[in-house]
Amino acid sequence: MLNPVSTNGESITSGKSTYFISEPELSLLKNKNVFFVDDVFSTGSTFNSMLYFAKTQGFNIVACATILRECSSDQQNNKNVFIYHSVPIYYCGYLPLPDNK
Repeated sequence: MLNPVSTNGESITSGKSTYFISEPELSLLKNKNVFFVDDVFSTGSTFNSMLYFAKTQGFNIVACATILRECSSDQQNNKNVFIYHSVPIYYCGYLPLPDNK
């Protein structure tokens, strides 16, 4: 990786994490609108890390797509999209959490 740029974050699956992008690739994102893709949206911690990184590096995350959204049955709907920090998050299905009863 040529001149890596990093940011720290947290992931529900791996704990504290460091995310890297090469400087040449990062320069392609400057002043651009970006669609972020992740595997699972759980607590939002990875996405929060990416939002912070985007803000500090001069690009804007305008939407996100994930394969699964982790949520309880009362959060499920048939739209397959929800808004998180003013950003639409699109997902294909659910990773169910136990209902709080």
